Amino acid sequence: MIIIGVGAGPGMITEEAAQAVARARLIYGSERAIDLVQRHIDPDCIVKVIEDYKNLNQLSEDSALLSTGDPMLSGLGYLRGTVIPGISSLQVACARLKISELKIVPITVHGRRLEPEIIAFELRRGRSVFLLTDEQTDLGSLCK
Repeated sequence: MIIIGVGAGPGMITEEAAQAVARARLIYGSERAIDLVQRHIDPDCIVKVIEDYKNLNQLSEDSALLSTGDPMLSGLGYLRGTVIPGISSLQVACARLKISELKIVPITVHGRRLEPEIIAFELRRGRSVFLLTDEQTDLGSLCK
């Protein structure tokens, strides 16, 4: 299987990832990920929207799996297979804010349990935290 990072938003796919998408014969991805690379998908390619993220490790070896952003930053890079990175939200945020990535500690609670003590620890160390959240994250409680 090949895991392809499609970037954090429109126009943020790398050339290597775009070529891998164009070569793929069987693609799995979220609707958002598929939309981001639609123009690179061969018309003869079979494209399937992921319905169950729990069974991704059972995809066939010839599958291409789309991951938004960079698969190694809160993405699907933990699965077996070759990983082609994409442009992550961390890279985009740091570039736009002109902050060195070396000063950032990325923490993800996207699809995971929020552990405020870990975030507080990094803040006490004087680090800036790049927090990846989802709609279930209770930011009000975290800020308190």
